[in-house]
Amino acid sequence: MIVTVRLIKNFEYRVIKYMILKDVDENLSIKEFRNLIDEEIQKNEKFLPFRTYQFNKLKLFSIPQQAKPNQLSINLNDDENLILNEEKTLKESGIVSESEISYFNFEAYEKFKKDPKFKI
Repeated sequence: MIVTVRLIKNFEYRVIKYMILKDVDENLSIKEFRNLIDEEIQKNEKFLPFRTYQFNKLKLFSIPQQAKPNQLSINLNDDENLILNEEKTLKESGIVSESEISYFNFEAYEKFKKDPKFKI
């Protein structure tokens, strides 16, 4: 399956880089999927500005054929259901081909969620 990962380095300034992963096994655990993303960040030069950033959470942004959230940087609603549990697999988490997943720092997300204002 094909999965688009949205690497979010800064919420306020909307510093987002897209990573498209092909041939992803739907039986990977979320933790293994995070490791796959981290490896791609380290080996691919186009992600050089993101190498030192501390990513630690994955959240489902959108599923194909369904409405996307109004927020451009990240979906601020329904954290309980959309933040992915590391113990589950991609399939168990409802990830299908062409889903978009946000990868970000949870502390920065919590700070942004309290005051969601953009600086541009």
